[in-house]
Amino acid sequence: MRLYVNGLLLINNWTPHALTENSNTITSLTGTQIQTKLGANIDVVLASQFLTNVLGYSCAEGDRNRIKKALQVCIDKIQRTQTSNGSFSGNGWAGVLQSSFATSALESAKHVKGIKVNDKVLEKSQEYQAGNYDEKTGRVNTDLGAGVVLYSVSSTVRNTSVDAKKVKEDIAQAKKDGKIADTGKPVTPEVLREIGYSAGDADKYSTAYNVYNSAKVTAQQDKVMDGFGSNGGEEFLSYLQTGESMIINEDNDWKKWYDNISGKLVSIQNNDGSWSGHHCITGRVAVTSAAMLNLMVDRDPVR
Repeated sequence: MRLYVNGLLLINNWTPHALTENSNTITSLTGTQIQTKLGANIDVVLASQFLTNVLGYSCAEGDRNRIKKALQVCIDKIQRTQTSNGSFSGNGWAGVLQSSFATSALESAKHVKGIKVNDKVLEKSQEYQAGNYDEKTGRVNTDLGAGVVLYSVSSTVRNTSVDAKKVKEDIAQAKKDGKIADTGKPVTPEVLREIGYSAGDADKYSTAYNVYNSAKVTAQQDKVMDGFGSNGGEEFLSYLQTGESMIINEDNDWKKWYDNISGKLVSIQNNDGSWSGHHCITGRVAVTSAAMLNLMVDRDPVR
């Protein structure tokens, strides 16, 4: 069996050691449009996310074992490419998106029984994404985002959403249990320590919570959503990250976001039902896939 995602051959006959065992890639194809724009290892990242999702469905035990073996190879390759600042190497024009999807891939795979994910690598990558946004000033670091705020801020929102959700749930439970008063005061490290977080976790999770809640507002501003100025594949993927983050966090604001995005997508759909990018990532296969994921973002929130 051959596995294709976005038109790229990712797994051939489910053989996990594509190319060489120590290679950081799983395909001999190089210099493709999506690799140039997102990053040289985007194939590995997307394959990892796909394989993790496949495991959420019923399949024969033998197939599950082969999928998990292939997934572990992808995870190992992703982790080997982490750089000193927490991003992942092989950056393309908008490398922050490759790093963001890599972080999400590790985060998802961590919950698959039998898959080994290095917690230090994951935490470092999450810190990098959170560090691209300053919730006090609203400043966005676009160094690896081609200078486009949308790419960086949507990546930050996506990769702080899980921790933000945990804080929201823990705060709600603490109020219910009477551990803290329902005063609506800011979520600070002191508040989290009061409800049982360790000092280190209190700092980490309060940052994630506050960054998420500030960055999600920035990510939905019209001037930010304009992205590079036209609808390239990078814009579609950025919208997807914002939508996924809201679904993960069970954020009521997602309905407003969805109305906006779905209307935008319908208005630019091609007559044959596909979508095309108007700059950078322009291929219909990749862009249509991203558009469909946006439209179906609320269909599978658990996986």
